[in-house]
Amino acid sequence: MAVSYNLTQIVNTTTFLGLTQNVNTYLMHGYLGVSLLLGIMSMLFMGFYFGGRSIPQCFVATSYIMLILTVAFRVVSLVDDWVLFPAIILCAIALAVNWKT
Repeated sequence: MAVSYNLTQIVNTTTFLGLTQNVNTYLMHGYLGVSLLLGIMSMLFMGFYFGGRSIPQCFVATSYIMLILTVAFRVVSLVDDWVLFPAIILCAIALAVNWKT
């Protein structure tokens, strides 16, 4: 039997941000921000790659944009620190690997 989720009985929110945070907390158990980031990351990488860029350029551009988005998601509490720190490390690795190219 399917389980129905009725957020109107759990929380009272009046803003879209509050609704998104409650969906992240109660329905997705904290993985809404992570799944959004992974989806955006894959679309960005494919967009850069099929746009004619090389793979190292795609990696740098995608990791930089994802770092900015991760910080924004952290500010509005859609992701936790365990997502922010790997994003910082990924961006640093991308810049270090492609520094001389």
